[in-house]
Amino acid sequence: MKYVAYSTMKPVAKFFMTMSTKFSKPQPPTHIDPLLVEEIETGWKLMKDDRIRELYWRKDEMGSVVVLEASSQSEAESIVNSLPFAKKGYISFKVIPVGYFEPYEAIYLRLQKS
Repeated sequence: MKYVAYSTMKPVAKFFMTMSTKFSKPQPPTHIDPLLVEEIETGWKLMKDDRIRELYWRKDEMGSVVVLEASSQSEAESIVNSLPFAKKGYISFKVIPVGYFEPYEAIYLRLQKS
């Protein structure tokens, strides 16, 4: 079977990786307790709605990495900012558009020419 690779106009990113960049604990810590259930419910709904695709806990510092699907950067930002902790300012995210690993296509095309 011969695989055909081709280049097309790059579509707008469909997937976005977000990393929490700030996590501040409210004082006193009991202020966060009422938000925990709401945070979990909101996150679970976003996963069921196929908005959040993957969710990881950071091992280097307190925070998370979220892979989500959205039609634009602003939509991706609004998704993570809909989380209750983000609404209260306890957490913020850096949103990064990501896509397929483009060097595979370039390498494949180069190998086809040789």
